[in-house]
Amino acid sequence: MTRLNAEESNVTSSIDHGPPVGFGHGVHVNLHQHVALADAKAGALVAADLGFAVILFSNQPRTDMGTIVYWGAALLFTVSALVGASALYPRSSKNDLSLIFWQGISQQKTSDDYWSAVSNLDERKVKQEYAEGNYHVSRILCAKYSIIRWCASLFILRVLVAFAGTALG
Repeated sequence: MTRLNAEESNVTSSIDHGPPVGFGHGVHVNLHQHVALADAKAGALVAADLGFAVILFSNQPRTDMGTIVYWGAALLFTVSALVGASALYPRSSKNDLSLIFWQGISQQKTSDDYWSAVSNLDERKVKQEYAEGNYHVSRILCAKYSIIRWCASLFILRVLVAFAGTALG
């Protein structure tokens, strides 16, 4: 076996154990793009809440029933904005010793300590770091999108209540 074939064999055998090289990083990048998208959606819903609240408060009803519905809509706007804002709240990492996430990196005393820790990683440990981090980010995404669904539902409900209040008022 030539030297080149032996080197190719070693590379192939190390890749065959676990996911392909770069897989964890690719998932990591993809998940963080989804976090940014979730934050943008939540921000848009909060902005829509505030916009509709301004419209609602500029058209106060003239009847008692309209006033009751008006304040119900105002309460829904407030709750929805708070729910949407909670989706923006960044969740902290569960792994404070991670060498991939900023919070874990910041736990190192110096940049030299971080370099030393990173230098001691082998391919298996890198894959494990990415797997643990990706799992945590996916849990954050599930929570964010659950909150966004609640916020969107509240948004639709409050718009309907606001229109009802306008019709009654």
